[in-house]
Amino acid sequence: MSNEIDIKNNRPPSPEELQDFFNKLKEFVLLDLKQTDIERAARTKDATKVAMGLRKLVGIYEDDEPSLAESVREWVEDTHGWFNIRDVYQGLRVASRSDMKNVSGELSRMVKKGLVERNREINGRYRKITDRVETMKWWEASTTPLKIGLPLEIESWVEIYPKSTILVAGFWQTGKSAITLNSAIMNMDNFERIRYFTSEMGAPELKKRILKYSNKELVDAFTEACKSGKIEFVERSKDITELILPDALNIVDYLTTKEAYMMGAKIEEIDDKLRNGVAIIAIQKHNRQWGNKDVGVGGEGTGDRPRVYLSVSIGKVKIIKGKNWATTQNPDGLVQEFSISDGINLTARGIWHPDYDNKSDYEPWGKRS
Repeated sequence: MSNEIDIKNNRPPSPEELQDFFNKLKEFVLLDLKQTDIERAARTKDATKVAMGLRKLVGIYEDDEPSLAESVREWVEDTHGWFNIRDVYQGLRVASRSDMKNVSGELSRMVKKGLVERNREINGRYRKITDRVETMKWWEASTTPLKIGLPLEIESWVEIYPKSTILVAGFWQTGKSAITLNSAIMNMDNFERIRYFTSEMGAPELKKRILKYSNKELVDAFTEACKSGKIEFVERSKDITELILPDALNIVDYLTTKEAYMMGAKIEEIDDKLRNGVAIIAIQKHNRQWGNKDVGVGGEGTGDRPRVYLSVSIGKVKIIKGKNWATTQNPDGLVQEFSISDGINLTARGIWHPDYDNKSDYEPWGKRS
């Protein structure tokens, strides 16, 4: 059978050449072309798709054309941190079930070879295994904390450095969104970009809350920053990790998972994505949660990565974990009462103090020498 289509030079075939090739192909292979993707592509006159389909059918490939398996390996090599198999499909423009199956198979082979590892808690998640060691040049690091504003002067007790995650765990209707919205407004001049993910607030509710903020000058400036694209609000409840900006302020209001045990892994993925940026993540607390009532859905494992862990209940915020002290006094266990109005305005009541209802949380009251 002659090959009149100029496959070797990657020239898309003409309709006449395709028809002639089909006629000759029928003489050698008994196929029901009416049921194939090739004929559907031919009816749409997509010559490139037809040529690719014919290449796979008759086994014609250029020597320098990578196979799907090779493409998967190359794609993985360029990744950092956890990725989802759907990311591979999208990156390689894989659409057919057979190709998806081949991608999955290649990832499984890479797991067996020790090239990638599966996420033990989330199906379809992988991470490249690398033995490359990046030496930390700690002597070159700046010890100056980031300039960041947090509601209720939380930053006066804890320092925030690049690549930090702040977790806000709270019951329903206790002020988590007020804390995250205030964080966005207070930091519009401290970060070049802010990306705010909202899983439940639509545009009308968001506008209503922001316009009720007590400082109207800040509202105007915040609005202009949003219009310019410096601050982005994204309505998103899943697959947030892929959209995290490594060097910006990312605010997630709030993070959800299919199963509670996955929450710690989700927080870890977001933290891994950070480079010089910061993530403020809100999560829910169950009213009847077992064990520690201060931690959020997912249990104490949610506190592994965050440098600051805040627990919010009605009219009260508590520092569960403050890794980097801003003073010589340990902030863990400190409590600040507050009131909230119009869903956004926070007013401190009194001063920060130990949680007298749970003395074991702060005793002995540590001081650094």
